[in-house]
Amino acid sequence: MLVTVLDGNGNPVVICMLTQGAATDFSSSITDTDVSQQVAPANLERSGLYFQNRGINSMLVSELGSAEAANAYLISPGGTWPPPNYPIPTGVINVAGAAGDIYVYREW
Repeated sequence: MLVTVLDGNGNPVVICMLTQGAATDFSSSITDTDVSQQVAPANLERSGLYFQNRGINSMLVSELGSAEAANAYLISPGGTWPPPNYPIPTGVINVAGAAGDIYVYREW
């Protein structure tokens, strides 16, 4: 969960704390080859997420809008995103890849 605390100077800072809340499953498959598609909508309450490429081709994942090579992470088959200690994005999550390839995406 996201918790607002005060730093040593009294400024509010949002930190992430692990939670036992239920995950929301947005797992699916790529519908059109090389076309960015939404994995999950923006969520200002998102406190964690996990993406795994379960397909046979690489996928592009982005939290910055369209999943295009210029602004996306390349996730190899079996690979996961985000890396440890990565800031938790609250915007839309997008993916692009080969039609029919599946992915697992959960957030809480």
